[in-house]
Amino acid sequence: MKQNSFSEQFSAIGKRSSLVRKLSSVNRVTVFFTVIVCGLALAVFFYRILTAQHEQSTKASVTGFQLLLDDFGSRAEGAAASIAGRPDVVQAARSRSHADAYKILAELNKQMRVDFIVLTDTSGNIIARGHSERFGDNIINQKAVREAVRGRATYSYEKAVLVRFAIRAGCPVYDSERRIIGAVVSGFNVSSAGFLEKAYKTFGCDVMLYDGTEAVASTIADEKNEMLAAAVSDDCAEAVLARGESYAKMDTIGKSRYYVVYWPVFDVAGKPAGMWALASNFSAARAELGKTIGIRMLEILAAVVVLLVILVSIIAHRVFGLIMRPLQKVSQSFIALSEGNANLAVKIDVPSNDEIGMLVAGFNKFIQKLHAIVKDVKESKATLVTAGEDMTGSADDTSSAITEIIANIESIHTQMDEQETGVTQTVGAVNEIASNIDSLERMIQNQSSSVTQASAAIEEMIVSIASVNQSVDKMVTSFSMLRDKAQDGFIKQTDVNARIKQIESQSNMLQEANTIIADIATRTNLLAMNASIEAAHAGKAGKGFAVVADEIRKLSKSSAVQSKRIGEELSNVNQSIVSVVGASAELSEVFKSLSDELNVTNRFVLYIKQAMDEQNEGSKQIDASLRVVNDNTSSVQDASREMATGNKSILTEMNKLQNSASGMKEGISEMATGARQINEVGSALENISSRMKDAIQKIGSQIDQFEL
Repeated sequence: MKQNSFSEQFSAIGKRSSLVRKLSSVNRVTVFFTVIVCGLALAVFFYRILTAQHEQSTKASVTGFQLLLDDFGSRAEGAAASIAGRPDVVQAARSRSHADAYKILAELNKQMRVDFIVLTDTSGNIIARGHSERFGDNIINQKAVREAVRGRATYSYEKAVLVRFAIRAGCPVYDSERRIIGAVVSGFNVSSAGFLEKAYKTFGCDVMLYDGTEAVASTIADEKNEMLAAAVSDDCAEAVLARGESYAKMDTIGKSRYYVVYWPVFDVAGKPAGMWALASNFSAARAELGKTIGIRMLEILAAVVVLLVILVSIIAHRVFGLIMRPLQKVSQSFIALSEGNANLAVKIDVPSNDEIGMLVAGFNKFIQKLHAIVKDVKESKATLVTAGEDMTGSADDTSSAITEIIANIESIHTQMDEQETGVTQTVGAVNEIASNIDSLERMIQNQSSSVTQASAAIEEMIVSIASVNQSVDKMVTSFSMLRDKAQDGFIKQTDVNARIKQIESQSNMLQEANTIIADIATRTNLLAMNASIEAAHAGKAGKGFAVVADEIRKLSKSSAVQSKRIGEELSNVNQSIVSVVGASAELSEVFKSLSDELNVTNRFVLYIKQAMDEQNEGSKQIDASLRVVNDNTSSVQDASREMATGNKSILTEMNKLQNSASGMKEGISEMATGARQINEVGSALENISSRMKDAIQKIGSQIDQFEL
């Protein structure tokens, strides 16, 4: 019945195609998830490309916009210098005629293509504006004007009267005698809608301008045409306004996402006063690119699906050929092996080197090995039957011999009990004697130890006293040397005080010399500035002289800076010298006080040395007495040790005798126990022989069923 059930199971496995259906389902799921993963990967890929391109494009626009601002600054500076050198402007500045000046500046405002031109007198009062008829107000608080009337041409970002933020360049106006009679200021209103709109069209990015963290202009507006700007975060303000660095981030403005890059706007003092920001509309670019990406992704996904279907079909056909056919052969071989009389000559023939081939080869090797094992078992069956009959006869002979051995062992055990009792009594008496000798030896050892410890303590005390005497001698010598050194230090410190006062007077002379150098540097700077102005009037002929004058001016500035630094360092040195003078005086007092204290301490050390000498003599007398007591104790201790050694020898021999008797008794007991166990084993061996004979017969009947 079992063989039929096993065959039916293999037949059912051969008829079903569940593995093929499972492979088909796996293929469909694989295709589906592959398409999904490819779609997501393409979406992420295109999104990252879009983000990277967007950031690079925005940063490139920032670079271009910064170059544009630098160009506007250079144009403003050039326009101011050109206007300040015109004779009609010089005449208007000298006469302070508003009508004449306004007419000239209005025309120049158009020609120079700047947003504003302003002419002021040396007090900063406006004579005329080229972009407005307003005049008379004072703008001396503007850095460009203030520096220009002082003879310096500058340009920077600055707040103005009529505009929020402007690039302003200032230049002094000189008369024929090279005297400053006014200033010209020109520039561009970078916060105007026109300027920002032009930048937007040029770079394709929205532009925002901030006064601090407040937005003052922006090209972004909502549905009501109201200005929108990005809110400045704390991190952005810290990076741009505090550290003067650029800052970039993705931000939401209105309903759209923008990639925004901020960078500082520096005032005339070189400190960040506001921020520029270029914002690229990421939402619009993403929507535009999304349409193109969507169409492209559909085309790519369609191609991927077709390729996957073809690839899966090829793989499925190949898998069926490589796996299913060999498995069918293996199934048929198992069915043949499970039927009939278990024919071990069956062999599966599948010519393949893959996993199926390895499985079949392993099965064939197993059948071959099983064939050899069954053959050996059949040959060994007859030998086992003969051995079982011989073992039954030997067990009977062994049982009678063991019974006689047990009787002899019981007689010897009784005699050993009597001997053990006598030995135990003798050992008890010897142990009592040994205990008394040990007590005596301990008392002698305690006395000897006490005397030895006392003697050692006295010797250590003598050594310590000698060491203390040596230390006291060294202290006397050291205190004498220290007192001499203190007096010598006091003399040298007095000399140092005199030299420090001399250094203090020389430092004051250096301070006066540095003041003279600073004055010379200031005058040299003024001469270099006048030389630059003359060179400018000389035109091309004065270019070489202008370069020399500029180098002299730089040298004078460097001299002034170094002079200022030297002055600060000399002040610090002077303060340090004053501190050293005070500390030196205090140190002289300390040296004097130290010398007095050393004299007092030296007297106390001499008293201590005298007392230690007396104590050393008394300790030597005590040590001599203890040595006599220690010698007597050693003699008594040697005699006690000889008695203890003899008693231990007797006790050792008695213990050996007792151990031997106990060992013999235990050996006899173990022999008796072993003999009984051997007798029991002999009885059990008879039963085992009978059961083994039955088992050999059953194994033979089962082995005979295999067909070789």
